[in-house]
Order: sequence, then structure tokens, then C-alpha cells
Amino acid sequence: MQGAVHHPRLGPPVTAARVVRSSGPLVLLLAACGGGDEGRCERLRDPAEQQDCHLEELATLFGEGDEAAFVEGLAALEDPLTRDLVRIRLAVDRPERSGWLCARVETEGARDKCRAVLGRPHLRAPAR
Repeated sequence: MQGAVHHPRLGPPVTAARVVRSSGPLVLLLAACGGGDEGRCERLRDPAEQQDCHLEELATLFGEGDEAAFVEGLAALEDPLTRDLVRIRLAVDRPERSGWLCARVETEGARDKCRAVLGRPHLRAPAR
């Protein structure tokens, strides 16, 4: 599925057969709600919810320090604006990595936003 983040740490896709064979109603409930399903972001109808979903998935990989999986997951997103939105939101959330993220933005608008983020050096200071 295009746009889905595929990574071994996120686990295999949830299928109805796997849910039935697995233990208990809790797993069935989670599967019904989309928990662990690799195509869940694409099934969301609201574009803002889709972007938030992709951000969640990619932030997990980024937070784990799995740079290769993060870059691969980001590349799976078709729209450069969506990729840049993920980069900027992570740069704001993790100012210590903003330089790395901002060096990879693709659009002029994202470059402007990154200049604003990078222009606030007090945010990049380590937590005390």
C-alpha cells in the first residue's frame, strides 16, 4: 500500500485470519479499530487526519533512532508537502535534530519555516 510505513519493528499487517487465531477479544477490538494495520493512514478520509497518522508512524521510527527506516517511510509518502510537514513538525518537537531534518526539506515554504525553527537556538539547547 502506497504511503504506508513498512518496517519490521512495527510488525506484520493485521489480517482477519491472524486476529481470529490470536488470543482474546481485546485483539479483535484493536484490529477493528485499526491498531497495527499498515494501511490505516490511507483509509482515513480527512487529509489532516492522514497527515497526523503518518506523523505518528514516522515519529515512532525517528524517536527510535532508526534513521534508515524513517527515511524509507518518508519516501513512501507521495506528496513533497506532506513529507516536509512531517520534517517540520518533528523539527519543532525535537529541536536538537532540527538541523538534520531541515537540511532535507524539499519545498521553499518548508525552507522558510525551517529558517524560523533554526533561528531559535535556545530551543536546541539540551534539556536540564
